[in-house]
Amino acid sequence: MSMVKGVPYTFREHTVEIEIKGDHCPECGETVLNSEESDEFRIKIRKIRDEIIAKHTS
Repeated sequence: MSMVKGVPYTFREHTVEIEIKGDHCPECGETVLNSEESDEFRIKIRKIRDEIIAKHTS
């Protein structure tokens, strides 16, 4: 069953929690994404990276 869960993401020593929709295994913590969910996750990661890079180059 697909549900939303906060997943930690670290880039350049900055850790944020990203809300991702997918099938989350309660036993091992692994998340399986379909292609739409994967695209959304990639977009969120790209935005976070861009924000962190912008803060450190200003």
